[in-house]
Amino acid sequence: MTSEVADLAARLLVATGLSGHDCAVDAIVVATAVGASGAAKVASSDGTHIPKLCSVATELRDGPPVDWLRV
Repeated sequence: MTSEVADLAARLLVATGLSGHDCAVDAIVVATAVGASGAAKVASSDGTHIPKLCSVATELRDGPPVDWLRV
């Protein structure tokens, strides 16, 4: 991953108060989605961490939202 993705993932974890390896992986996935051009969706069955991370990512993103798609 790029340093930008790693830094954003860390910012997402701090902003949401989440921690642990599961949350770190989720934050990396969401931070990667932020780099997409246009609207982004993260498909996941995780209804606890991912929505929180997507919400904060949307606030930090200069552009369309990062949404969560339950699968």
